[in-house]
Amino acid sequence: MTIAFAGGLTEGQRQPRDRSDWLDHPSAGCASCGRQCPMANEQDGKLRLDAAKLIQSYPTYRSLPAPMKTYVDGLNASAVKHNKEVDAWNLAHPDDPKKKQALNTPCCFQVSWALNAVGGDHTVPAASPRPRPNAHFGGGYHLGAVDELENYLNGKYGQGETVKAGSRNTRKTMEAYLAGRQGILAFREGYAGAHTEIWDKTRVLQNGAPIGNNSSGVATIDANWMWARPSIYFWEVVPERPAFIAPPWLIGWWVVTDLMARYYYYFYPDGTVVYKKIAPAYPNCPLPTEANSGRFSAGQGPSLRIQWNDEDYAAELYAYLPVSNVTMMAGSYENIAALPFSAAKMSF
Repeated sequence: MTIAFAGGLTEGQRQPRDRSDWLDHPSAGCASCGRQCPMANEQDGKLRLDAAKLIQSYPTYRSLPAPMKTYVDGLNASAVKHNKEVDAWNLAHPDDPKKKQALNTPCCFQVSWALNAVGGDHTVPAASPRPRPNAHFGGGYHLGAVDELENYLNGKYGQGETVKAGSRNTRKTMEAYLAGRQGILAFREGYAGAHTEIWDKTRVLQNGAPIGNNSSGVATIDANWMWARPSIYFWEVVPERPAFIAPPWLIGWWVVTDLMARYYYYFYPDGTVVYKKIAPAYPNCPLPTEANSGRFSAGQGPSLRIQWNDEDYAAELYAYLPVSNVTMMAGSYENIAALPFSAAKMSF
């Protein structure tokens, strides 16, 4: 049996993919050439772990674990003493007030504590990205400043997504961009600051609402101040094990033909799909980035659904025959009336 494809999309119905082409992975191969692409270790700015455990292990400011509170109190002891003296001075000299010292805050310790609770490869190491050791208390190491956390996450998991960019520069647009996702946010300003939070689908955890299964103390953060910081980065938390395991016949390169245009898709075993505009010369897998990749999952019946990371691209659906070795698929857009396009498995 064969699938009959009826034409392609009409002019202008497919968004042009006008970015420069993307390089193949320089050192890893792919399933089609008999080598394993290291997707589990790919530094794509994502943490592959149990999001529920991370969130449930995250202590709020008003419910800090005793070892953390003791450590922070020690850091702030001299500043607290100084500020009490300033209070007394200002009370006695209202016309000659003095400024108080800023206190150390535990936001990075809180995120570190949650990562250590997840454990394994996500445990915070003893060394800091700065030339100083990480803080040690409660049986683990903890990053102490937002710049350290940012550098550590970039080095460990890959560059975080830039949340604040272009027209996406208001609290509303940024929260909409992150909706439905989970991960770590860094709000950056100056050398060491300014703040870090865990994002849970619709909110930061410290917004005054109960966290996970923990209905004890919660903390409130000034959201408007937080989202107004000049730079905001996000490292998404995704499942350690893929929710959808790709069938063996899908893995590798496919050519998608849409009228006179051709695009080249690479399907990974873990549910990642990458596109190129230039035909690959070898079966090597391409290097995924936030801009050139998306996720695919099982659709209704024998079909696949692709959702690109770029929100300007509509989701794509691919139907195929329920046979053991599929080499052709019929593509269409989700919720868009358009002629179908074809996808064919490539061979090298």
